[in-house]
Amino acid sequence: MKTRFLLPVALLFLFPLVAVAQSIQEGKQLLYYEKFVSAKSHFEKMLAKQPSNAEAAYWLGQAHLLNDDENGHAAAQRVYEQALAQNPNDPLLLAGKGHLLLADENLAEARLSFETALNLSQSKNAAVLNAIGVANTKEKEGNLAYAIAQLEAATKLKGMKDPDIWCNLGDAHRKNFDGSNAQQAYKAALDLQPKYARAFLRTGEIFLTYGRGYENIYMKWFDDALAKDPAYAPVYKRLYKYYYDVDVIKSGEYLDKYLNIMGADEPNACYYKTSMTYVQGNFDETLQRADDCIKAAGENPFPKLYGLKAYAYSRKNDSTQAVKAFEAYFAKSEKDKLQPGDYATYIENVLKVGGGDALVTKLVNDGLESDSTEAGKSIILAKVISHYTAKQQYAELASWYAKLVDIKKMPKKLDLYNMAYTYSKAGNLQAAADGWDKYARYFPDEMMGYDMKAKTLWNIDSTMEQGLANAAFEQVITLGEKLWATDSVKVKNNLVRAYKYFIAYSYNIEKNKEKAILYCDKVLSKDPTDAEALANREALLTMKPQPTPAPTPKKKN
Repeated sequence: MKTRFLLPVALLFLFPLVAVAQSIQEGKQLLYYEKFVSAKSHFEKMLAKQPSNAEAAYWLGQAHLLNDDENGHAAAQRVYEQALAQNPNDPLLLAGKGHLLLADENLAEARLSFETALNLSQSKNAAVLNAIGVANTKEKEGNLAYAIAQLEAATKLKGMKDPDIWCNLGDAHRKNFDGSNAQQAYKAALDLQPKYARAFLRTGEIFLTYGRGYENIYMKWFDDALAKDPAYAPVYKRLYKYYYDVDVIKSGEYLDKYLNIMGADEPNACYYKTSMTYVQGNFDETLQRADDCIKAAGENPFPKLYGLKAYAYSRKNDSTQAVKAFEAYFAKSEKDKLQPGDYATYIENVLKVGGGDALVTKLVNDGLESDSTEAGKSIILAKVISHYTAKQQYAELASWYAKLVDIKKMPKKLDLYNMAYTYSKAGNLQAAADGWDKYARYFPDEMMGYDMKAKTLWNIDSTMEQGLANAAFEQVITLGEKLWATDSVKVKNNLVRAYKYFIAYSYNIEKNKEKAILYCDKVLSKDPTDAEALANREALLTMKPQPTPAPTPKKKN
């Protein structure tokens, strides 16, 4: 008779728990490689066997959200609602619910859901802290300071050895424009896992934002990522995009590598392959292949296929068809997926077709609202400004220049000059004067703003009776006399003109001959040969003082 060894009861329960943990980790690994289709399938199978597995439900919802497809939010919402019906007080699911509320811009309820999750887990559950940090980093309305606080708390928990949390902290710092702390967080991830390719990629992307002058640095990080993990497909996708506009051959090579690794996990492969025909300049082929992709996709084609068609028609100078394609592209795309170039090119084609002023204004306003960067907003406005410049429609042009100035924290001199000058060309002298005043406030040590403001106000009040230009010409004198010792040649004309203004104002409006002579002397102190000032001074000396205007009598009650 064979002896039977019985395992302790605790170990009988341990094996299924280990299996579940391994299965969760396998699913998270698929998410790490951005194989979202496989990850969704994996977690769906887990839930089919274990319907009450809250952790599997959370990660299935994340797989839907991270995939960024058009139906991802609705799918995640169904998953979390079903899971919370079984586990209403699970902190990880409540963090997932908060993520959805944040995406819906329901900020108060999202924060309540996050805080409830933290209270239930006593802020000691790394997965919950990580989930809240990811939600607030990923979503547009997220609170980055809050995200960083939760992720930092997770990294300080005893025994925390998850490089993903450090990398998420780096992403939060990076989105908060803190490259230094982001890089430190990515380094901490690599300290835990030296082959963690995502941290190499993210560090390279920090240097990529500095421009192509740092190419040797960020390319080394990308190369190191692939050297550590050749199967990490997101690097190939990053390089495909990087070379897309500058080296078609390299871009295509990286795209092939990306698609070969991803297989069925890249449902938009047809779009990416078609994008290569576009960048190669084969626009007719692009249109045909895009239509084939749309037809093959059935009810839910990838919206960017319509974008490819719109750009191809635009490059073929067929603005009518381009506008139709852009209408479809914008109708089928989520607003936050549209780029500044999409708005700019759509606007350009609408303007070419004509008759779309209301649509152009809507597109510009939508584009400015959706993009948070000055560079993106400037791309959108540049198309409208170029159009109205060519048409010499100065009233419209001036208003668009004003928008360009408003979106910039520090407008360039040329931006301010163009705005004020164009208002003058449009005949709106008060707006022009306000524009020159803004120029002077941004560049207070330069004469241009003060002088042009003074001259513009003088044009408005040509008889000087209202004295509108007085204060501006006084500013010209103050700055001109300050700069005289170091830059007399540059400021002489401005200073002399201001003095001459006050010669006329003092004599004609104030009836003050002595003051007018004083300003003649000021002109001559800067240019003793000024014939006009010499003649005015001589004439003033021979004139009798003008009577001071009598005060206006007060009305009797």
